[in-house]
Amino acid sequence: MPIRLGDLSDEVHKAVFQCLHGHEAAAVAAAGRFVARALGDEELWKRCAWQEFGPQEGTAKRAGDALHLYRGLHRRGQCLSLRWARVPCQHNLGMRTRSPSVFCSHGFLFVFGGQEPRRETDLHGGPLTMPLVLRRIDIAGAALPSVYDSQVTVLEDDGEPRERSARRRNGASASVRVLVSGGLAAGGSVPHSESDRFGIFEIHISPTGAPRAKWVLAGIMPFPRSGHCATFVPARDRKLTSSKGCVVLTGGSPSHRARCVDMLDLESLCWSSSTPASASGASPPRWRQHSAMYLRSRGRDGAILCCGRSETVGDPDCRWSDRWMACWLEGCGSGAELRWVPAALDVRLSIGGAHVACRLAATDSVLLVGASPPDAPGGAAGGAVGGVVAAAAVRGRLRDVELVGQTVPEDRTFGGCCGLPDGTALFYGGCNDRGRTFDDIWVAHTGPKTDFFLLVQQELSFLTKMQRRVRSLRQNMDDDSSDAEVYDDAIPPGSIAPGGASLLAELVADLEASPSEPPPPRGPRTWPSSRGGGGSSSGGSSCE
Repeated sequence: MPIRLGDLSDEVHKAVFQCLHGHEAAAVAAAGRFVARALGDEELWKRCAWQEFGPQEGTAKRAGDALHLYRGLHRRGQCLSLRWARVPCQHNLGMRTRSPSVFCSHGFLFVFGGQEPRRETDLHGGPLTMPLVLRRIDIAGAALPSVYDSQVTVLEDDGEPRERSARRRNGASASVRVLVSGGLAAGGSVPHSESDRFGIFEIHISPTGAPRAKWVLAGIMPFPRSGHCATFVPARDRKLTSSKGCVVLTGGSPSHRARCVDMLDLESLCWSSSTPASASGASPPRWRQHSAMYLRSRGRDGAILCCGRSETVGDPDCRWSDRWMACWLEGCGSGAELRWVPAALDVRLSIGGAHVACRLAATDSVLLVGASPPDAPGGAAGGAVGGVVAAAAVRGRLRDVELVGQTVPEDRTFGGCCGLPDGTALFYGGCNDRGRTFDDIWVAHTGPKTDFFLLVQQELSFLTKMQRRVRSLRQNMDDDSSDAEVYDDAIPPGSIAPGGASLLAELVADLEASPSEPPPPRGPRTWPSSRGGGGSSSGGSSCE
């Protein structure tokens, strides 16, 4: 007598579903009641979330939490849509372009460098809280020469969020090392020339005081570079003698180095250079103004996904086009011979060549943000003419991302970005082709709203309500002043009704870092600040 699938026990059904991805198991939920019953097991979804996205901060405490967690992570990794919000922030960074480096570590946000006179190698940072306040952090020790358009690489494996979260909750001190490589000289005998210097500085984060930083190493690279990418490959993913991992440099200027790959062993501090072959038999790509992310999902040892502009074919002047390319650099995680493998492009992307990119936490999806190419019809995606456009690399395949909501940053390139531990993407600075430079900070999310995105929206909602109250009070005061000119028994001009002065003072104190008028839906704006240091503030408007 044949045995039907429904005749098997629930334990057998659960064992079968554990061999599938979570979205594959959910696709057969309508096959029968026994399937729905098996898919209601919390342990099944905990295992699916752990297998596909790794260990997560927090645990499922209520019925349905594990399934809710998995659905949220899956939607984040799909990158079907992108929603923006402008961050209310106080800082004195100024307007920076040429790739200011933004990174997050141990609950703090840091910004390093960028093209700003006499501030190309300065560091700012602050805790990821609301309101966001970034202050300058002096870096002790001998600094590198002033360069901009350099690459900053955090030498930290971001695959262990649970351990880092536990250290923060326990109040323990932490430290992180950061590599700065190449760039363009800001001064000296030959300004705007490629630099061959690299250095490492260390940031100490204390639970009681402000972060401290110092330079711990300086050296010379095999060849000068600028406009390149420097990607950290963790030690646990490399089958080499190194126990600290390596940093892989790809692309950049000068053009004759764009095909060469330089690798720094972080244990021996020795450099090696090679020119990877192409698996398709074509000439190896020459990268510039590109992005490079190390992803573990590619094969057994992981690979670096490079996306961006390619050299114009047959151009004797080595000019660069907006024709997109995407390739995997395989072998960097196993010590095997390096080679380029073409990646898949769904359609011609709406994003131009120059862009910024970050990996979304707990996924291997990469979010890319930039401006539309000059020949793109209709401007930006999502109906936001003049705004940024976005693309995503999901499971190694690139495609456009729809922008939703009414608030979108103005189109820009050469800014900085990073992914926060909760899945938020954060962006700062940049410039556009009309010569405008920005100092604002934006956050975006794919899938469900993230914790930090919700904090930003709550802060914006509070500021908006207080702005309305201030405007209403001022309007009432103006009306009272007008009435006093007509009626003899009215309040004399120049005076305020009893209690009005104290109420106004309290409202002004609450809004000391906020604008007196509602911020525009997009574009940079400097908010006045009454706090010490004369720092500027970047504000935002309310989001849906």
